[in-house]
Amino acid sequence: MTGEHRARWKAVLRQIKGNAPTKPAASWVKAAESRLASLGIEEFRGRMRDWLAPLRAAEPSPLSVAGSHVLRGLLWYAALARDPAIGEAALWVVDAAWKPKRRAEKVVVALVPLLEGMPPETAWPPLQQLQRQWPMPGGQIERLLKKVAAGLEIDEAELRHQGLLTPTPETPSVAASMDRLMAAAARLQRRLPD
Repeated sequence: MTGEHRARWKAVLRQIKGNAPTKPAASWVKAAESRLASLGIEEFRGRMRDWLAPLRAAEPSPLSVAGSHVLRGLLWYAALARDPAIGEAALWVVDAAWKPKRRAEKVVVALVPLLEGMPPETAWPPLQQLQRQWPMPGGQIERLLKKVAAGLEIDEAELRHQGLLTPTPETPSVAASMDRLMAAAARLQRRLPD
């Protein structure tokens, strides 16, 4: 890249920060929309599809800490683009075999703004896959899964039946906890020599 073309890409990439929150701030979105418009959707679409194409391969995709930050920012840009071809490429992230997997968590959560902008029928398959691969009870993916499911008239009981919601353990009552403690103390007392 050279000249003005290079300068536009630098502006896009320099806006991506490693210490960003889990969702883009309103000020970030406003600046990103301006930078994306300056760059052009066609240019962004072509680069994103080229850059993300290797994720479709069966072999693991290495992901550095810095790379995870850059990819998260690019996925936020993908959500702002509202372009089906860019959205398709961004969803290749879902099927990628990451190495190491733990670094990909912030990347998959960055798909939430993209999925929020899709029709429920389109967002539903990748959301199910994300929830199965990255279960985070109460997290952004689970909250969006519930919202999209409700729009598709799928209730939480069905989501549990499909294994899409992590069961929340019931908190035992104080009385039940005390009964268990007393029983354990009695067992220990019987085992101790006089």
